[in-house]
Amino acid sequence: MDNGAPFSNAALERSCAVLGVRLVHSRPYSPHGRGKQERLGRYIRERFLLEAEAQGIASFQQLNDRFMAWAEQVCNTRVHAETGQTPIERFTSHGPLHAVEASLLREAFRWSVMRRVTNTASVSLAGNRYTVDQALVGRRVELRFDPEDLTKLDVY
Repeated sequence: MDNGAPFSNAALERSCAVLGVRLVHSRPYSPHGRGKQERLGRYIRERFLLEAEAQGIASFQQLNDRFMAWAEQVCNTRVHAETGQTPIERFTSHGPLHAVEASLLREAFRWSVMRRVTNTASVSLAGNRYTVDQALVGRRVELRFDPEDLTKLDVY
């Protein structure tokens, strides 16, 4: 990964840890480590976006549908000059893919913040106050929650 703010933050680190993904950052000011991603971006701009703009895109859903079709039918079927394999062959060459359990995926993308429990056994989050166990008064706790549903949070 790049070292920019979107790629070096606690939320991404937590998501990767829950999913068992090792997050590796390239050395600062060493762009040769990020060349593959840059090349993919250029390939998408040169091949897919030019074609999509020429045909016209009416909605975001249509853009997503066309991109998925292009990726499956064009991008992933092209034989790579160095590996002699298509991207999909190389990706699946290490054995069958395993789906991640939905509950693990939900947990990986929950948000997490640290809060100190007040003397009234409550914590504050996004302008809301939540009552917690009296035994936690004065302690720092981790709150895990879905940012789109603040009716339920877990306290650790």
